[in-house]
Amino acid sequence: MTVSIQRIENTQELLSAESEWKTFEKLSGSAVLTNCYEWIKTYWICFGNINNEAFGSNKRLFILIIRDNGSITAIAPLVIVDRYRRVLKTRIRIKAVEFLGQQWAGLYSDIVSLKEESCLGCIIDYLMKNERFDIIRLSYIPGFSYNFRNYEGSMRKFSICSEISINKPYPEIVEESYSKNLRKNMKKYFNKLEKSSIRYVIKNGYKEIRAIFDEIKKVSGSKLLSDKHDNYMDDNKNRFFTELVKNMQNPYCIAFYEHDTCIAYNIGFLFNRNVYAVDGSYNRNYSNPMNISFGSLVIDRTISNFAQSFSTLYLGPGTDPYKFHFSRKFQYLSSFIHPGNSCMSAFYNRYFTKKIQKTEEDLENTLKEVL
Repeated sequence: MTVSIQRIENTQELLSAESEWKTFEKLSGSAVLTNCYEWIKTYWICFGNINNEAFGSNKRLFILIIRDNGSITAIAPLVIVDRYRRVLKTRIRIKAVEFLGQQWAGLYSDIVSLKEESCLGCIIDYLMKNERFDIIRLSYIPGFSYNFRNYEGSMRKFSICSEISINKPYPEIVEESYSKNLRKNMKKYFNKLEKSSIRYVIKNGYKEIRAIFDEIKKVSGSKLLSDKHDNYMDDNKNRFFTELVKNMQNPYCIAFYEHDTCIAYNIGFLFNRNVYAVDGSYNRNYSNPMNISFGSLVIDRTISNFAQSFSTLYLGPGTDPYKFHFSRKFQYLSSFIHPGNSCMSAFYNRYFTKKIQKTEEDLENTLKEVL
């Protein structure tokens, strides 16, 4: 066995790796949408030069492609980024190794690898020998990842991603997964809709979704009325979503309308027999005289549309109570923390471990309240 590691450090090298990366993606059977080539490429192009607290500063590509006798066995989409923290009243710079994409809009992050083969140890060894850094902080690692199974002591849970099994007929999903109150409410909603002019549409592919993008952005903009963040207000985030819909193979959008007014939407992607609901909202400006939860309805129609044809619908990270009315299933999202090789690495490792332990405790307390 001859193991070698190729390092991708700039945009041109990333673009040149497209064909080989996508071929390995299919071979590995990876179901992690946010590790696929198109997502990683689009993220880097849109956010690589953004420097702020959320995205970090001075980001540098450090994607590692691991080969065995010339054949790819794993791809680790990493980035080296400067983080700034105030420790003991002093603002310090911390050089961190992270997954590319975890800096914002994280869903899942992982090493793309052949099943049941973990290259994490090899990756850590390579980092320690070839780069000077303070800490490894890899976040949004799903509970089903086998790459980190031998490192439980360095793993800390910080969030969850709700999921719904949809590999069965829609009526069975409703009966087995929906809460009693949700089933009751859905019947009321559909009875009301039959007497109204409200309709829902299903759009597939970039051209169809682009035709209603203006309506989607208006609905998303109404989040500001609830003191929530609108992704499309930021030029770079707007570009990111637009480019994803344009470049990914199977984007979809399900939206409710009354005449020409968009009431709610759910936009996402189909990837390796899974459905990822990436962005959605309901229209806070709509008067809603029938008192219908269109946010719930648009998820229900997403489930109905993809039932039996796909395995799982992922509703994204967070402990929003409404998600548990659709299903109580979820994946834990964890952070992997490992010291680097600088003189301050041991201190930073204790610092970040202590902070994430508190987050883990808060998560468990929240789950006790919502479950």
